[in-house]
Amino acid sequence: MSRSGLALVDVPQFVRLDKSWACQLAPLVFPMAPELAAHFDAAWNTYIVFNRPFTDVFGVLLDAYGRAVQKAGEHDDAAPRSDSPDEHLADHVLK
Repeated sequence: MSRSGLALVDVPQFVRLDKSWACQLAPLVFPMAPELAAHFDAAWNTYIVFNRPFTDVFGVLLDAYGRAVQKAGEHDDAAPRSDSPDEHLADHVLK
């Protein structure tokens, strides 16, 4: 995992350290602009696969969760797998 990927795993810690800073950082890490879709996907897939759901983080990443729900099913997952972003998204939303 890259260093930036490791940082994404720590998003819950960022929220706990300084929620206001995490709120400012979220749109930069998970960009909503269509031309940055590949960046969103890379950041989101890393975050959602390697983190458990946390209520306090959900509020900070609400826009990212919304976008991920809209994009659910677009991944080319030929077979179910334990690291499927859509499977992890379902776990996060249902908990």
